[in-house]
Amino acid sequence: MMKIKATFLLLLLTAVSCNEFEDPPPMAPTVDPIPASQFDITGRWDGISDQGRPVRFDVSDETIILDGSLSLHHDCSGGRLELKLGTYEAEVKGDSFSVTINWRHDEDQRFYTGKLTVSGRFEGNRIAKGGFVNSITDKQADNLGVCNGISGTWEASRK
Repeated sequence: MMKIKATFLLLLLTAVSCNEFEDPPPMAPTVDPIPASQFDITGRWDGISDQGRPVRFDVSDETIILDGSLSLHHDCSGGRLELKLGTYEAEVKGDSFSVTINWRHDEDQRFYTGKLTVSGRFEGNRIAKGGFVNSITDKQADNLGVCNGISGTWEASRK
């Protein structure tokens, strides 16, 4: 019996000591966080899109886009639909931001819904440029006919 216990103990020690020679599991790679903007971008930004319509947003001390709004229009087969879309928020990473929102617009007992993506890049502490893509996904009344998606650009400056 003593011989069996000694053999079992020897096998157990061999198994334990073999585990010590195994390579440890690989470490997860570290990823440096994206820094905040290199520019002082806090404050009110106002601009205009390539449609000639206003773009506005505020940047907080924490580099968060607040109260973002964008006015735009769709030229539909039955007329023009003018929209003011907001309020969106987005985090600035590096010197850029991007946000996609689902929106609803009510007008004269009609409604329209869609999806808007706005992105931008701060090119300094006074100038930001970007683009937008907007689509209408549903409309209650068909008086405007077909409304295709639109895209455009914008430029804003800090006040």
